[in-house]
Amino acid sequence: MELSLTLYRSSLKESDPRRAARERAQAQQQLQVASPLAAIAAGQAPQWQAFMATLAENSRLPESDLVHALGAQCGAVSAGGSTDTSVGATTLPAPPRSSG
Repeated sequence: MELSLTLYRSSLKESDPRRAARERAQAQQQLQVASPLAAIAAGQAPQWQAFMATLAENSRLPESDLVHALGAQCGAVSAGGSTDTSVGATTLPAPPRSSG
């Protein structure tokens, strides 16, 4: 997920339009890879549900519309807290590892 945000932000600074488009496409691909993993995590721990829901919007909205929420949610996950403020302070289980 963080790779997607890094690629997306890099594409905004890229002066070469082709390279910027390639970075945005790679960022989009990373969101698609993360989406099923977020769904698995949300099934195991409700704290991941907000993150999963934001990623699910990837199929309808461009990353530019999601980047703020995703950044905030990634920050919460990296800090070991909840992505849902109504849950309170919790420790999240480790995200599932992708096989392959």
